[in-house]
Amino acid sequence: MNENVIKWVEALQSGDYKQGKYVLKKEDRYCCLGVACDLYSKEHSDFKIVSQEDCTFFGANSRGFSRGFGDSIFLPSEVQEWLGLADKYGNFDESSLMGMNDEGKSFEEIAEVILTSPEGLFVK
Repeated sequence: MNENVIKWVEALQSGDYKQGKYVLKKEDRYCCLGVACDLYSKEHSDFKIVSQEDCTFFGANSRGFSRGFGDSIFLPSEVQEWLGLADKYGNFDESSLMGMNDEGKSFEEIAEVILTSPEGLFVK
């Protein structure tokens, strides 16, 4: 588990982020993968949170993440690589971090799963 994952887990456990569903970020709410995007954006000034109206159709704007549009439900590849996740959904075993978030699992519960490094979640 790399240092970026530790930062992500700490952010999920911090209580600093309001949890949302179905998109990376909408208004002041984040899904668990959106929290990772926010952390990445704080370290990479060229990665911005963009609003729906700033995106072209189906998220052709490849930098940043949008609110409810195009690729906004998927983790951008640069954030996926920064975390060392195997895919853009946070898939593992028969589940995914994205699915857990949208099914109502708390950030704390999701953080605990990440800490266990379930089979398939991270690149080997």
